[in-house]
Amino acid sequence: MKPTRTPARPVVGFIGLGDQGLPMATAIAEAGFPLHAWARRPASLDGLGKVPHQRHDTAGELAAACDIVCLCVRTDADVLPLPPRSGRSSNWPPS
Repeated sequence: MKPTRTPARPVVGFIGLGDQGLPMATAIAEAGFPLHAWARRPASLDGLGKVPHQRHDTAGELAAACDIVCLCVRTDADVLPLPPRSGRSSNWPPS
């Protein structure tokens, strides 16, 4: 059963599926929140295994689809290219 968006269950996006981020993203999905994910290296998404999630081709697509976006990345340099807080902006460039 795929979780659906409700006021009590907002859609959560996750960027950063490394050693720390993957367990967090997995816990979000296992708690019943709709989980969306994006990774610079698509193979990182495979770690989500069978937990329900939606994969996105770009961080911008993920931001547009989510109510909340969680980041678990290493440095400022990893954050700066990602969507601004208003990530639903159509003029945000990265893919």
